Amino acid sequence: MKPFAIYFGITQLCNMRCPMCITRGHKAGAPKMELTRREIRNTILKPCKDLGMVSIAISGGEPLIVRHTAATLSDAVKLGYSVYLATNLLKFDTGMMKKIFRILDDEKHCIQVSFDSIETAQMNAIRGKDVFFDVVNHCMELVSLREKLNVKTPLVGSAILQPNNVDSIIKTIDYVINELKFDKILVQQRHDYPVINIDNYKEQAAISTNRYDTAMNEKLVSASLEIAELTKKDPRVELAKGEVKDWVALYNNPTDIKKRCEADNMIFIDSYWNIRGCLFGEVLGNVKPGGIAEFLESKKYTDFLKLCAVCNICTHGCS
Repeated sequence: MKPFAIYFGITQLCNMRCPMCITRGHKAGAPKMELTRREIRNTILKPCKDLGMVSIAISGGEPLIVRHTAATLSDAVKLGYSVYLATNLLKFDTGMMKKIFRILDDEKHCIQVSFDSIETAQMNAIRGKDVFFDVVNHCMELVSLREKLNVKTPLVGSAILQPNNVDSIIKTIDYVINELKFDKILVQQRHDYPVINIDNYKEQAAISTNRYDTAMNEKLVSASLEIAELTKKDPRVELAKGEVKDWVALYNNPTDIKKRCEADNMIFIDSYWNIRGCLFGEVLGNVKPGGIAEFLESKKYTDFLKLCAVCNICTHGCS
């Protein structure tokens, strides 16, 4: 089966400093690198569309700090992609957001905003900076602007369950959907895996099992069960991947997760042209030399599919 989606990090740069971030370049002091609109269109969007890919998630770093993000979204829509724009919304430019709303004015598209806690100190700790009030205000502006423009773009909150917000996650979910008036909130689990490969994934799973003490594991499990109950009562609340028993397994023994890895649904491309098969995986190739089609036939990618067939240590939603 060929991937049907692209996860594209349009930049490594970010205006937050989240400790759990899996986009490591900006934290490691990597040089600035952004592909131009033309490079993205000609080497990623068009070739992937020709291969049958139908959706794209555009993230980062932070995509709203990139000058040509709106133009790139327009290119993706014109090529027929359904588009998922993931932002932390620390930056809010009304003119830019008007353009983005008009480009994504369809229920098949989505703007997803990270919002991890209703508690100011918790949100700031999770995001690595004093961001809470700016993000709240920008969320309100976003909802108001959508109403003013009368566009159909769904707005989705995204919260990552972790020790810093385990005590506030239920109130946060309620706030995002009932106070901020987002259409949905997607709740994910925090993963702290370094680079996973077929030789080390079981070892990394064992390390993950012991990352929190027993009391914290119990709190995280309890919160997971409570969120799962919310999903039954309110369709606006969604677990990112798998059943709640898989969420519980992440804290007790990740290799007990039953739902198969779905990373083969997507390819992950960053702003250095690097391609991964998994967000937590190794760099497998580069777009520039031979292109996407050649990469999907490469030994490194077919070897990755072997890892994908056996690795079951995360609940990240690659679907």
